[in-house]
Amino acid sequence: MRPWAPPPGTIAEFRLKDDASAAAVASVGITIPRDGYCKLRLSDKRWPALLDALTAVLPGEDHLFTSNWFIEPEPKTADAEWFIPWPARELENVRTAPADLHYAYRRGLYLCSDRFIATIESHGLTGLDWLSLTECHPDDPRQWFELFATTPLGRGLDHPLFNRAAYEVGYKNRPFDMSRRHGQDSTRGGHDGLDRIDDPLLRRIIAASPPKQFNIRGPRRFVREFLPATDFAYCGWASDRDRGPGSDGRQARTICCNARARQILLDAGLLTAFRFQPLLIVAEADANAPILDREIDAPLPPPVYTPSEAAAERTRRAAAPLPPPPPRRPRLKFKSFDHAIRTLQHRLDNGTTSWLPAQRDPDAASILEAIALSDVTDAWRIISPLLPLRVVDEDEDGGSPFIFEMCAPRRNDWLPVATPEGRNKRPSSDDLVIGESPFGDDFTVRRTDPNWPRDARVYLWDHETASINRQWPGIVAFIAYLIDLCDRKARG
Repeated sequence: MRPWAPPPGTIAEFRLKDDASAAAVASVGITIPRDGYCKLRLSDKRWPALLDALTAVLPGEDHLFTSNWFIEPEPKTADAEWFIPWPARELENVRTAPADLHYAYRRGLYLCSDRFIATIESHGLTGLDWLSLTECHPDDPRQWFELFATTPLGRGLDHPLFNRAAYEVGYKNRPFDMSRRHGQDSTRGGHDGLDRIDDPLLRRIIAASPPKQFNIRGPRRFVREFLPATDFAYCGWASDRDRGPGSDGRQARTICCNARARQILLDAGLLTAFRFQPLLIVAEADANAPILDREIDAPLPPPVYTPSEAAAERTRRAAAPLPPPPPRRPRLKFKSFDHAIRTLQHRLDNGTTSWLPAQRDPDAASILEAIALSDVTDAWRIISPLLPLRVVDEDEDGGSPFIFEMCAPRRNDWLPVATPEGRNKRPSSDDLVIGESPFGDDFTVRRTDPNWPRDARVYLWDHETASINRQWPGIVAFIAYLIDLCDRKARG
C-alpha cells in the first residue's frame, strides 16, 4: 500500500488539558470556541508553533491534548456518483404527515408516499421495492409504503489506516462473521498505521494525542468496479446475524441512490439538496486499502426482503383486515385574527373555556411579561394571555404525543441564518422560540416571514433531525389547533 496523507481540507478537532494549554493556544492566534473543541486544518502553518507552545507549558507530558480527531472532508456534491438520501424526519403516524413530506423513517423502516412511488415508476428508476402499510385505509388522502433497496452497493473500503487485523480477531468477544464485514470509515482509535505516514509534522501531531482519544474519520468509500448497475442500492448492515425478513430481523440497511436518481428526486420536490450525503467512489487502482468485495469469500447480507419474501409479505398484508377509515372530525377554525380574539374573549367571559387561560395561571406571569417585552409577532403578544400555558394530547390520532408549553421567547442565536435553499427546511437564527415540548422540540416563528410583525407561520421543529415536524400557516391557525385540542380533551 502507498503512504497515506490526509486529503486536502482535513480538520483536526482537539480539546485542551487546562488553562495553561488554553493560553498557549491563544498565543499563536487560535480562538477556543465555547464548547472547548478547537478546529484547525492540518494544512495550517501554525501547527509547529502550536506544538512548541503546548510543549513549553506542559513539560514532560506525553500527550498535549486530551482528545484529537482528524475529520476528512466529504466529497464534493458536484463530483459525487452516489449518495445517501437521509429522510427528512422520523414519522410515527403517516396520517398526520405534513403535505410536503414524502420520505421518512420510523424505527428501522424507510417510508415513502404514493407521490414518491409514482416518481420512481414514471422515470424507470431501478433497485427499489415497496410494500403497502397495513395502517393505511384506501380512503386516506395519501397512501404510504415501506421502502427498501433490493441490491447491495458493495462492502466498501476500510480507511487506509484502519487496523483490519485487530478488528477481525473478534467482535464483542466472539468469532467475527465475515459475511457481515463492510468497510470502516474511521481508524477506531489508536496510533496504528504510523508507518504509512511520511510527514514528520503529522506524525508529531498524532504522537501528541492520547491513543484512546484519537481517530481519523473519513467519508464512506466504495469501489467503482464493484458498484451495481441500479439507481438505488443499500449499504451497511448490523454486525449481528439476521433473524429473518423485515427491518426487525435485518437491521441497518441504508438506502443509497446514484446521481441520476438524486436529480430526479430533487426535480420532483421530494427531497432537498442538503438531505443527500455524498459517498466517495474510487477506482480500484486508487483504493489504497484491501478490496473487501474481492477478498471476502462470503455472500453479502440480503436485502430487507428477498423477492420471494416480499411476495409472501405482500400477500399477507393484502389479506390483513382494513384499519378504521380516517377520522372526519370537524376542526375548529377562525376566520381572522379579530374573530379569534372575539371568540376566545367571549368564552372567557361566559365561562365556557376548556382550558385555564395563561393570564389566570400563576405560573405564567413571568412568561407573559417576557412576551410583552419581546419582539414576537403582534398577534402572539395580544392573544397569548388568552391561551393555555400547556396543551397536551397524549395520543393524537394514534401518533406520538403532542405537547405544547408556552415559554419566554428566545432567539436561536447559535444557529446560522437560513440560506435561500434551506429556508423553511431547517431552524436558523431567524427563528424566535415561543413554545417548547418536554422532548426538546421548539415551536417557533420566523422573523423574516412576509407577514411579520403582524403575524407569521408557526413551526414545530424536531430536535433530533432539525427538520419540520409540523407547521401552521399563521398564529390564527395555530391557536385554533391548540384550543381544538383542549375542547376535544374536555369532551373525552
